[in-house]
Amino acid sequence: MVCANVSGTHTLPLLVIGKSKKPRCFKNVSCLPTLYKAQKSAWMNSALFSEWYTKDFIPNVKKLREREGKTGKVLPILDNAPCHPPVEILNAIDDDFSVMYLPPNVTALVQPMDQGVIEKLKRIYRKQVLRRLFLAENDKESVVAFAKKLNMKDACYMLAEAWDSLERQNLKNAWNKLWPDLEGEQDSNDDHREEITDLVQSIPGFQECDEEDVETWLASDAEDCGFQMLNDDEIVTSVQEESDPVDDETDEDEDNIINESSKGPSSSDAFAALETAMEWYEQQSECFPTQLLLLKRIRDLAAKKRRCTM
Repeated sequence: MVCANVSGTHTLPLLVIGKSKKPRCFKNVSCLPTLYKAQKSAWMNSALFSEWYTKDFIPNVKKLREREGKTGKVLPILDNAPCHPPVEILNAIDDDFSVMYLPPNVTALVQPMDQGVIEKLKRIYRKQVLRRLFLAENDKESVVAFAKKLNMKDACYMLAEAWDSLERQNLKNAWNKLWPDLEGEQDSNDDHREEITDLVQSIPGFQECDEEDVETWLASDAEDCGFQMLNDDEIVTSVQEESDPVDDETDEDEDNIINESSKGPSSSDAFAALETAMEWYEQQSECFPTQLLLLKRIRDLAAKKRRCTM
């Protein structure tokens, strides 16, 4: 799930929903670049949305407003999806927040995030998947191995990077239909199609794919609304499932086997690796001081933890 303000200056971490509460690929992981929640069918429902709204959205926005010294009400604008709780329930949570739902069946017409934001996010994400595949060994066996190794943690990182790479004007211009008087900015026309096509054609066995094939793939989930349309019986079942426990530890992909005894790299291993990374990066023409300093801070953290274990 995506969320951003009107000016495009503030984005919330993406909410990723998977089927298992603790995927094995999250073992020893204490922090992710996205939010992660679990639901048996990996669909958004009212319980997950309420939890996100209460524990993530409101605190995040309050911290921003405190930093900027802003006061007054916050107006979250939501599409009228069945997975969203009634407006009365949400508006009773915090007096500083007043939710407004868009009219039914107008999501594709005016909902800001549906004005190219989600589509561009998906395209950048898929481009990143292809890049990772391209960097693997260029043979058909490696393509199969790559698909088996790709897990939820990989997806969270690539999604977060794709979300972070969206330009401010992409987010701001998405509000033009809902707020015509909002002063827009020149938007990038890059739909990444040509670059994605080149990446696809570079993969063994896919050289004959053309832009039409790529566009079909890119649009394959265009109708996926992120929640399940339910009849009355399914609604009852869904409500019951919301209170059922989700599996604590299962694999999203049964072929993705991880060594259960692995404790991850030690602080000494991390320090040595970061030393090597810094030495390599500072020799590159693409080296940026801010990124080099970030590597240094992470290396210093590893050094501190290494001393504590001696």
